[in-house]
Amino acid sequence: MVLHPVERPDRTGDPVADIVADIVAATRQGSVIYSRCRFHAPWGISVAAGRMASFHVVTAGACWLTRDDHDPLRLTRGDVVLIPSGCAHAMVDTPGTPAGPLTDLTGGPLGATGPIDVVLDGPGPFTGLLCGGYLLDPGPGHPL
Repeated sequence: MVLHPVERPDRTGDPVADIVADIVAATRQGSVIYSRCRFHAPWGISVAAGRMASFHVVTAGACWLTRDDHDPLRLTRGDVVLIPSGCAHAMVDTPGTPAGPLTDLTGGPLGATGPIDVVLDGPGPFTGLLCGGYLLDPGPGHPL
C-alpha cells in the first residue's frame, strides 16, 4: 500500500514550517501585530509574561534580546525571534539599558489597538523592529 499526503493549498512544502503553522493555528485565538518600531539608541522595550506567543523581526540595525536567567542574544537585520511560551522578555539597544513596557508606547493592552508606529528618538544608532504576537488559547500550555 502506498500512502500519499493530502494535497492542501496552505502547505509550504517545508515539513517543519508546516508543523509550526499547524501548532500556531491550533493554539491561537487570533493574531495581533501591535507595533512597527523605529528606535534611536538608547532604547529598551519589555513584554510581560502572559498568554501570548511573541515575535520580533529586526528590519534595520541591531539590538539585543534579554530574558531573566539567560545570556543576552545579539540580533541584526533579518533576524527573527519567536517567544512561543509567553515568557517575559525585553529588546534593548545594548544589554543593561532599562526597558519600559511596550504597552506604554502602543497606548494600551496588546490587541486593543491596531498596528501602530512607535518612534523613539535618541542620539545613537537606528534599529527597526516589527513586533507582534498570537493570543494563545487559555487551555493547556503551549506545545512549543
